[in-house]
Amino acid sequence: GYKTSDSVNISTVWALPQPDLGTDNTVCTGNSLLLNPGNFSRYQWQNRSTQGTFSASANGAYMVQVWDANNYTSHDTMRTTAHLPLPASFLKATDSLCQYEKLTHVPMLFLNPICGQRVPINLLFRLKNPVATY
Repeated sequence: GYKTSDSVNISTVWALPQPDLGTDNTVCTGNSLLLNPGNFSRYQWQNRSTQGTFSASANGAYMVQVWDANNYTSHDTMRTTAHLPLPASFLKATDSLCQYEKLTHVPMLFLNPICGQRVPINLLFRLKNPVATY
């Protein structure tokens, strides 16, 4: 029988793009996260929009598919797990302060700086000679 052979020379191998939306996160009520997967030639989000960034303002999964200059594609997903309320109602509405008096209040729970969860803290508020209503 006959034998045939062929060969191909691969001169360049391009890596796949690596979009990064970050880890799953929480969002404070009334706020949103601006998702940016990185710099690529083309984008397509879960809702078919094609901008380079996406504003995540509701609970759920956010997915982006990206293409690089070689038309290679990859994707990443990030979930928002909860919309947490901003801190409120941790001071008594009837507190008042007369001249030269002090008001001390220790809130029992507070929201951490990234609105991730309510956590116990040891903050102490001391107001002395206020000039405004708080």
